[in-house]
Amino acid sequence: FVNGWVDALCLIRYRAFATMMVGNMLTFGHAVVSFFIAEEGETASHLPNPLFYVLLVASFMTGVSLYRILECRRGWSGKHFAPFVVAWIVVHDMLEGSPYEFLMKHWTVLRLAPVFGLQDAMTV
Repeated sequence: FVNGWVDALCLIRYRAFATMMVGNMLTFGHAVVSFFIAEEGETASHLPNPLFYVLLVASFMTGVSLYRILECRRGWSGKHFAPFVVAWIVVHDMLEGSPYEFLMKHWTVLRLAPVFGLQDAMTV
């Protein structure tokens, strides 16, 4: 239930899914087609650049890989990652509420994807 809620919020805020890479791959395909068929002088669509979706999937997989490496080499489990995940999400929310624009809004979801990659690896 929570992942669905998070994905709904991410889709509204960032036009991407932080926890569902299948949705990002489908949206990537749509963004690629829109990017290449756009007429000169018009925007590709309401979707971000296709590179955004590639980086999002890579960011998610970085979180999955980090969990698996530390699980195998150090014997870490979910309890070792829980404080890190909570702190990361709190810092993300604080940066999200900041009056300063660090990046275009939809690019900030790249900060969340590794955390949800960690979570996904923990639950599988």
